[in-house]
Amino acid sequence: MSVRRMPLPSDEEGPDRVSPADWLIERMSPPSANVVTSWVPGGFETYAKILHPVPVGRGGSETLRWAEVSRWSQVPLHPAIQWHEVALPEIVPSLPPPWDSQGPREGSLSQDYTEALIDDLTMFTTGPCFFAVWAGYGPIDVRPQSEPKEAARVERSTQRPTIQLPWRDYEVFEGSLPGAMAFDASGRDFQSPNLWWTEDHSWCVASEIDLPWTCVGGSRDLILSLLQDDRLEAVEVLPGDPVSVDFVEWLRRRIDIVAEQVVRTGSAKMDFALGDVELRLELLGRRKAILISKSVRGNGWAGGNLPIRTQQPAELLEQVRLGIRSAVLALVHA
Repeated sequence: MSVRRMPLPSDEEGPDRVSPADWLIERMSPPSANVVTSWVPGGFETYAKILHPVPVGRGGSETLRWAEVSRWSQVPLHPAIQWHEVALPEIVPSLPPPWDSQGPREGSLSQDYTEALIDDLTMFTTGPCFFAVWAGYGPIDVRPQSEPKEAARVERSTQRPTIQLPWRDYEVFEGSLPGAMAFDASGRDFQSPNLWWTEDHSWCVASEIDLPWTCVGGSRDLILSLLQDDRLEAVEVLPGDPVSVDFVEWLRRRIDIVAEQVVRTGSAKMDFALGDVELRLELLGRRKAILISKSVRGNGWAGGNLPIRTQQPAELLEQVRLGIRSAVLALVHA
Protein backbone atom coordinates (compact mmCIF):
# COMPACT_ATOMS: atom_id res chain seq x y z
CA MET A 1 0.00 0.00 0.00
CA SER A 2 1.41 3.34 -1.07
CA VAL A 3 2.55 6.08 1.28
CA ARG A 4 2.66 9.62 0.01
CA ARG A 5 4.10 12.85 1.31
CA MET A 6 1.67 15.74 1.59
CA PRO A 7 2.57 19.04 -0.12
CA LEU A 8 3.75 21.89 2.06
CA PRO A 9 0.98 24.27 3.19
CA SER A 10 0.95 27.65 1.46
CA ASP A 11 2.26 30.77 3.19
CA GLU A 12 -1.28 32.16 3.14
CA GLU A 13 -2.17 29.83 6.00
CA GLY A 14 -0.05 31.98 8.30
CA PRO A 15 2.54 31.25 11.01
CA ASP A 16 0.07 30.89 13.87
CA ARG A 17 -1.21 27.45 13.04
CA VAL A 18 -1.37 25.18 16.07
CA SER A 19 1.63 22.88 16.24
CA PRO A 20 1.09 19.24 17.22
CA ALA A 21 4.35 19.53 19.15
CA ASP A 22 3.39 22.42 21.46
CA TRP A 23 2.65 20.00 24.30
CA LEU A 24 6.19 18.60 24.08
CA ILE A 25 7.74 21.95 24.92
CA GLU A 26 5.28 22.53 27.76
CA ARG A 27 6.12 19.22 29.44
CA MET A 28 9.84 18.82 28.77
CA SER A 29 12.73 19.75 31.08
CA PRO A 30 15.41 22.09 29.67
CA PRO A 31 17.95 20.30 27.46
CA SER A 32 20.70 21.51 29.81
CA ALA A 33 19.19 19.39 32.60
CA ASN A 34 20.15 16.26 30.61
CA VAL A 35 17.56 14.05 32.27
CA VAL A 36 15.01 11.63 30.80
CA THR A 37 12.38 14.37 30.57
CA SER A 38 14.75 16.56 28.55
CA TRP A 39 14.00 14.27 25.61
CA VAL A 40 10.57 12.77 26.36
CA PRO A 41 7.79 14.78 28.08
CA GLY A 42 7.19 14.69 31.80
CA GLY A 43 3.87 13.82 33.38
CA PHE A 44 3.66 10.17 32.34
CA GLU A 45 2.96 7.47 34.87
CA THR A 46 6.31 5.80 34.25
CA TYR A 47 9.20 5.53 31.77
CA ALA A 48 11.48 2.98 30.15
CA LYS A 49 14.75 3.06 28.24
CA ILE A 50 15.14 0.69 25.29
CA LEU A 51 18.82 -0.19 24.77
CA HIS A 52 19.71 -0.23 21.08
CA PRO A 53 21.20 -3.54 19.90
CA VAL A 54 24.94 -3.83 19.24
CA PRO A 55 25.98 -4.96 15.74
CA VAL A 56 28.52 -7.78 16.01
CA GLY A 57 30.39 -6.74 12.87
CA ARG A 58 30.40 -3.93 10.35
CA GLY A 59 27.56 -5.49 8.33
CA GLY A 60 25.12 -5.28 11.21
CA SER A 61 23.11 -8.39 10.31
CA GLU A 62 23.92 -10.07 13.66
CA THR A 63 23.50 -8.18 16.91
CA LEU A 64 24.16 -8.49 20.63
CA ARG A 65 22.24 -7.17 23.58
CA TRP A 66 23.86 -5.01 26.20
CA ALA A 67 23.34 -7.85 28.66
CA GLU A 68 25.71 -10.01 26.60
CA VAL A 69 28.34 -7.26 26.58
CA SER A 70 27.78 -6.91 30.33
CA ARG A 71 28.57 -10.59 30.83
CA TRP A 72 31.83 -10.08 28.91
CA SER A 73 32.88 -6.93 30.76
CA GLN A 74 31.46 -7.92 34.18
CA VAL A 75 29.96 -4.42 34.43
CA PRO A 76 26.39 -4.86 35.73
CA LEU A 77 23.54 -3.15 33.91
CA HIS A 78 21.54 -0.50 35.76
CA PRO A 79 18.97 2.13 34.68
CA ALA A 80 21.60 4.87 34.19
CA ILE A 81 24.06 2.60 32.33
CA GLN A 82 25.95 4.18 29.44
CA TRP A 83 27.50 2.39 26.49
CA HIS A 84 31.09 3.35 27.25
CA GLU A 85 30.61 2.16 30.83
CA VAL A 86 29.69 -1.38 29.82
CA ALA A 87 32.13 -1.45 26.86
CA LEU A 88 35.22 -0.15 28.76
CA PRO A 89 35.65 -2.28 31.89
CA GLU A 90 38.29 -1.36 34.44
CA ILE A 91 39.55 -4.95 34.54
CA VAL A 92 40.47 -6.34 31.13
CA PRO A 93 38.44 -9.52 30.42
CA SER A 94 40.25 -12.72 29.50
CA LEU A 95 38.22 -13.08 26.29
CA PRO A 96 38.18 -10.67 23.32
CA PRO A 97 35.19 -8.35 22.90
CA PRO A 98 32.15 -10.16 21.46
CA TRP A 99 31.52 -7.37 18.90
CA ASP A 100 33.65 -5.69 16.25
CA SER A 101 31.55 -2.72 15.25
CA GLN A 102 31.10 0.93 16.21
CA GLY A 103 28.65 -0.07 18.90
CA PRO A 104 24.90 0.52 19.15
CA ARG A 105 23.42 2.92 16.64
CA GLU A 106 22.58 6.36 17.99
CA GLY A 107 19.39 8.21 17.14
CA SER A 108 17.34 5.33 15.79
CA LEU A 109 15.81 2.07 16.85
CA SER A 110 16.61 -0.93 14.68
CA GLN A 111 13.92 -2.11 12.31
CA ASP A 112 13.03 -5.19 14.33
CA TYR A 113 12.92 -3.22 17.59
CA THR A 114 10.61 -0.67 15.94
CA GLU A 115 8.30 -3.46 14.79
CA ALA A 116 8.18 -4.90 18.32
CA LEU A 117 7.53 -1.48 19.84
CA ILE A 118 4.67 -0.86 17.40
CA ASP A 119 3.12 -4.17 18.48
CA ASP A 120 3.33 -3.15 22.12
CA LEU A 121 1.94 0.35 21.46
CA THR A 122 -1.00 -0.88 19.40
CA MET A 123 -3.21 -1.80 22.36
CA PHE A 124 -2.57 1.66 23.87
CA THR A 125 -3.25 3.64 20.70
CA THR A 126 -6.75 4.67 19.59
CA GLY A 127 -6.12 7.49 17.11
CA PRO A 128 -3.63 8.88 14.62
CA CYS A 129 0.02 9.45 15.46
CA PHE A 130 2.63 12.11 14.75
CA PHE A 131 6.19 11.30 13.68
CA ALA A 132 9.06 13.80 13.87
CA VAL A 133 12.38 13.15 12.10
CA TRP A 134 15.42 15.37 12.68
CA ALA A 135 15.82 17.81 9.81
CA GLY A 136 19.60 17.55 10.09
CA TYR A 137 19.54 14.15 8.41
CA GLY A 138 18.88 15.90 5.11
CA PRO A 139 16.21 14.70 2.68
CA ILE A 140 13.77 12.38 4.45
CA ASP A 141 12.23 9.70 2.28
CA VAL A 142 8.87 8.12 3.00
CA ARG A 143 8.78 4.68 1.46
CA PRO A 144 5.80 2.47 0.62
CA GLN A 145 4.68 0.07 3.31
CA SER A 146 2.58 -3.06 3.17
CA GLU A 147 0.43 -3.95 6.16
CA PRO A 148 -1.94 -6.95 6.05
CA LYS A 149 -4.53 -5.34 8.34
CA GLU A 150 -4.05 -1.61 7.99
CA ALA A 151 -2.36 0.77 5.58
CA ALA A 152 0.75 2.29 7.11
CA ARG A 153 -0.38 5.72 5.97
CA VAL A 154 2.05 8.57 6.56
CA GLU A 155 1.59 12.12 5.28
CA ARG A 156 3.42 15.35 5.96
CA SER A 157 1.59 17.07 8.80
CA THR A 158 -0.81 19.84 7.80
CA GLN A 159 -0.19 21.42 11.21
CA ARG A 160 3.23 22.95 10.77
CA PRO A 161 5.13 20.31 8.80
CA THR A 162 8.37 21.57 10.38
CA ILE A 163 8.69 22.19 14.12
CA GLN A 164 11.41 23.91 16.10
CA LEU A 165 12.06 22.59 19.57
CA PRO A 166 14.67 24.25 21.81
CA TRP A 167 17.31 21.69 20.81
CA ARG A 168 16.43 20.41 17.30
CA ASP A 169 14.40 21.13 14.17
CA TYR A 170 12.21 18.31 12.90
CA GLU A 171 10.06 17.45 9.93
CA VAL A 172 6.68 16.23 11.13
CA PHE A 173 4.41 13.62 9.57
CA GLU A 174 1.09 12.17 10.64
CA GLY A 175 -0.56 8.86 10.04
CA SER A 176 -1.35 5.46 11.48
CA LEU A 177 0.92 3.81 14.04
CA PRO A 178 2.55 1.37 11.55
CA GLY A 179 3.78 4.44 9.67
CA ALA A 180 6.72 4.54 12.10
CA MET A 181 8.29 1.97 9.75
CA ALA A 182 8.11 4.26 6.71
CA PHE A 183 11.19 6.46 6.99
CA ASP A 184 14.63 6.53 5.40
CA ALA A 185 17.09 9.30 6.19
CA SER A 186 20.70 10.23 5.58
CA GLY A 187 21.23 7.44 3.06
CA ARG A 188 20.36 4.74 5.58
CA ASP A 189 18.11 1.79 4.88
CA PHE A 190 15.92 2.52 7.88
CA GLN A 191 15.37 5.42 10.27
CA SER A 192 12.89 5.27 13.11
CA PRO A 193 11.21 8.59 14.00
CA ASN A 194 13.22 10.61 16.50
CA LEU A 195 10.00 11.61 18.25
CA TRP A 196 6.61 9.94 17.89
CA TRP A 197 3.42 10.24 19.88
CA THR A 198 -0.26 9.51 19.74
CA GLU A 199 -2.82 12.25 19.21
CA ASP A 200 -4.19 11.91 22.75
CA HIS A 201 -0.67 12.23 24.26
CA SER A 202 -1.03 8.96 26.14
CA TRP A 203 2.53 7.95 25.22
CA CYS A 204 5.66 9.36 23.59
CA VAL A 205 8.79 7.74 22.15
CA ALA A 206 12.09 9.62 21.82
CA SER A 207 15.31 8.53 20.06
CA GLU A 208 17.65 11.48 20.60
CA ILE A 209 20.22 11.56 17.80
CA ASP A 210 23.28 11.37 20.09
CA LEU A 211 22.05 8.60 22.39
CA PRO A 212 22.28 4.80 21.92
CA TRP A 213 18.91 4.20 23.55
CA THR A 214 15.28 5.22 23.15
CA CYS A 215 13.12 6.62 25.97
CA VAL A 216 9.40 5.85 26.22
CA GLY A 217 6.88 7.52 28.52
CA GLY A 218 3.39 6.17 29.10
CA SER A 219 1.09 4.32 31.44
CA ARG A 220 2.41 1.70 33.83
CA ASP A 221 0.68 -1.03 31.82
CA LEU A 222 2.40 0.14 28.63
CA ILE A 223 5.85 0.28 30.21
CA LEU A 224 5.31 -3.12 31.82
CA SER A 225 4.53 -4.58 28.40
CA LEU A 226 7.85 -3.21 27.08
CA LEU A 227 9.82 -4.59 30.01
CA GLN A 228 8.24 -8.02 29.53
CA ASP A 229 8.69 -8.11 25.74
CA ASP A 230 11.49 -10.59 24.96
CA ARG A 231 12.00 -8.90 21.58
CA LEU A 232 13.27 -5.75 23.30
CA GLU A 233 15.96 -4.98 25.85
CA ALA A 234 14.46 -2.37 28.15
CA VAL A 235 14.98 -1.06 31.68
CA GLU A 236 12.67 1.10 33.77
CA VAL A 237 13.92 4.62 34.47
CA LEU A 238 12.78 7.63 36.46
CA PRO A 239 11.95 10.97 34.82
CA GLY A 240 14.86 12.65 36.61
CA ASP A 241 17.49 10.02 35.77
CA PRO A 242 20.54 11.53 34.00
CA VAL A 243 21.18 10.83 30.32
CA SER A 244 24.27 12.98 29.77
CA VAL A 245 27.65 11.38 29.15
CA ASP A 246 29.30 10.77 32.48
CA PHE A 247 32.33 8.72 33.42
CA VAL A 248 32.49 6.32 36.33
CA GLU A 249 34.87 7.19 39.16
CA TRP A 250 37.78 4.94 38.16
CA LEU A 251 37.80 6.34 34.63
CA ARG A 252 37.57 9.94 35.80
CA ARG A 253 40.59 9.40 38.05
CA ARG A 254 42.54 7.82 35.23
CA ILE A 255 41.74 10.66 32.83
CA ASP A 256 42.84 13.19 35.46
CA ILE A 257 46.18 11.41 35.93
CA VAL A 258 46.82 11.10 32.19
CA ALA A 259 45.87 14.76 31.59
CA GLU A 260 48.51 15.85 34.08
CA GLN A 261 51.04 13.57 32.40
CA VAL A 262 50.28 15.02 28.96
CA VAL A 263 50.67 18.60 30.20
CA ARG A 264 53.90 17.70 32.01
CA THR A 265 55.62 15.50 29.39
CA GLY A 266 53.76 16.20 26.15
CA SER A 267 52.46 12.67 25.55
CA ALA A 268 50.75 9.65 27.08
CA LYS A 269 49.08 6.38 26.17
CA MET A 270 46.02 4.72 27.69
CA ASP A 271 45.39 0.98 27.37
CA PHE A 272 41.86 -0.44 27.48
CA ALA A 273 40.16 -3.74 26.83
CA LEU A 274 39.09 -2.47 23.39
CA GLY A 275 42.37 -0.85 22.35
CA ASP A 276 44.60 2.15 22.99
CA VAL A 277 44.32 5.93 23.14
CA GLU A 278 47.49 7.74 22.06
CA LEU A 279 47.90 11.41 23.03
CA ARG A 280 50.38 14.10 22.08
CA LEU A 281 50.43 17.81 22.99
CA GLU A 282 52.19 20.15 20.57
CA LEU A 283 52.92 23.74 21.55
CA LEU A 284 52.35 26.26 18.76
CA GLY A 285 53.52 29.40 20.51
CA ARG A 286 53.01 31.16 23.79
CA ARG A 287 49.23 30.92 23.80
CA LYS A 288 48.39 28.10 21.39
CA ALA A 289 48.70 24.34 21.43
CA ILE A 290 47.04 21.34 19.84
CA LEU A 291 46.13 18.01 21.40
CA ILE A 292 46.49 15.19 18.88
CA SER A 293 44.69 11.98 19.76
CA LYS A 294 44.39 8.58 18.11
CA SER A 295 41.94 5.96 19.35
CA VAL A 296 43.02 2.58 17.99
CA ARG A 297 41.06 -0.67 17.92
CA GLY A 298 41.70 -3.91 16.06
CA ASN A 299 39.06 -3.02 13.47
CA GLY A 300 40.04 0.60 12.89
CA TRP A 301 40.92 3.89 14.48
CA ALA A 302 39.66 7.42 14.97
CA GLY A 303 41.78 10.54 15.24
CA GLY A 304 41.24 14.04 16.56
CA ASN A 305 43.00 17.39 16.73
CA LEU A 306 41.84 19.74 19.49
CA PRO A 307 43.09 23.36 19.23
CA ILE A 308 43.91 24.86 22.63
CA ARG A 309 43.87 28.65 22.93
CA THR A 310 45.51 29.16 26.30
CA GLN A 311 48.49 27.97 28.26
CA GLN A 312 47.30 29.16 31.63
CA PRO A 313 47.99 26.04 33.71
CA ALA A 314 44.47 25.44 35.00
CA GLU A 315 42.78 26.17 31.68
CA LEU A 316 45.30 24.12 29.72
CA LEU A 317 44.81 21.13 32.02
CA GLU A 318 41.00 21.36 31.73
CA GLN A 319 41.08 21.53 27.91
CA VAL A 320 43.46 18.58 27.73
CA ARG A 321 41.15 16.67 30.07
CA LEU A 322 38.17 17.37 27.79
CA GLY A 323 40.16 16.24 24.76
CA ILE A 324 41.05 12.98 26.47
CA ARG A 325 37.40 12.38 27.34
CA SER A 326 36.48 12.72 23.66
CA ALA A 327 39.30 10.38 22.63
CA VAL A 328 38.13 7.74 25.12
CA LEU A 329 34.58 7.98 23.79
CA ALA A 330 35.90 7.69 20.23
CA LEU A 331 37.46 4.37 21.21
CA VAL A 332 34.03 2.79 21.78
CA HIS A 333 32.80 4.15 18.42
CA ALA A 334 35.92 3.46 16.32
